[in-house]
Amino acid sequence: MRTSRFFNLCIGLLLLSILQDRTGYGQGTNVIEKYRAAIEQCSKISYEVIRIDTFVTGAIWKHSGQCYMAKSAADTFTGYRFSCYRPDLHMRLQYDGVRAYVINEHAGLLDSLELNRKMLYGSPPGQLLVPELMSFDTTGVRISVSETRTNYLISIAFPDDTAYGIEHHNKILYLSKSDYLPVKILDTLHAFGARQVTIKELKNMGVNVNGELAILNSTQLSKYRPTPKENKKPGSLLSENAPSFKLPDFNGEFYAYDGSAKKIVLLDFWDTWCGPCLGAMSKVQGIHEQFKGKNLEVIGVLTNSKNAVLARQIYATKGITFLGLIADEKMREQYNVKAIPAYFILKDGKIVYAANSIDASIVEESLRR
Repeated sequence: MRTSRFFNLCIGLLLLSILQDRTGYGQGTNVIEKYRAAIEQCSKISYEVIRIDTFVTGAIWKHSGQCYMAKSAADTFTGYRFSCYRPDLHMRLQYDGVRAYVINEHAGLLDSLELNRKMLYGSPPGQLLVPELMSFDTTGVRISVSETRTNYLISIAFPDDTAYGIEHHNKILYLSKSDYLPVKILDTLHAFGARQVTIKELKNMGVNVNGELAILNSTQLSKYRPTPKENKKPGSLLSENAPSFKLPDFNGEFYAYDGSAKKIVLLDFWDTWCGPCLGAMSKVQGIHEQFKGKNLEVIGVLTNSKNAVLARQIYATKGITFLGLIADEKMREQYNVKAIPAYFILKDGKIVYAANSIDASIVEESLRR
């Protein structure tokens, strides 16, 4: 009996130390200020990071790599120059304070990248960036501070984002008690009713190391060649015959395209886990409504059949009324879809537009030709 009581007491104390050890208001404010001061004092940072994503579909992605960051007073975009490397892909994201590039280390090629936070942080190597080392996110609606034996925890609750179907978005920063820098970030949210979790764990962090981080020097880029135009996708398919396809919709009914119809077709390749895809769906829906009855058919093409149930739910939640199809591997290969969102305009059996963004003016121009 005594052993049982002692065991229960120990468990209770452990839970209290982990879950209920809230700091007072004054101490909580002090922790936040020390965290802000710590990142402000970091002029150079290098770190290794492991990122694990559990998507709303249940799929789990795990990847790791290394990042280097250095403050840049002249830069107004992020305030930093940085370089992040994904060894599994031999791919690097390089931002020199003016331009951003995605580099294929294996092939020795580089591509310029649109200077947009979603594009930077969403690119494969950019997913290793830890913005929490750059600044304190003040967009939260509620912020609280607690602590465990080894870490201070800053918990941030964010407002819902209806454009992306995001609710119950919360983030916890695990700060080291020795230097107040984050060693782990836990990000959870519900997208269209399903839970998604992102964990970033940092290790081997170097702060204000002596010497220049040579890899951030823009002269390093001179050893890479721009990707030849013919290798860039999906734009290299322009003017080629549009591959025919026959695909099921969310109800199992088939839609066929063989290029013989006079109607112009806009294809939107997307998936349920792709934030930029979901964010652009309202724009694509607007194009569908704007040109309804004007010889245009808009088709959303889901890239993974395993996500069809959630995709159908997203259509209903966001009020999407254009046709939704489910791609097979053959179609993805024929249209060489390597990154999403990807948009194609098909006219007279030819591909007349292929890019990773779309606008109503582009569709209007295609209709006028």
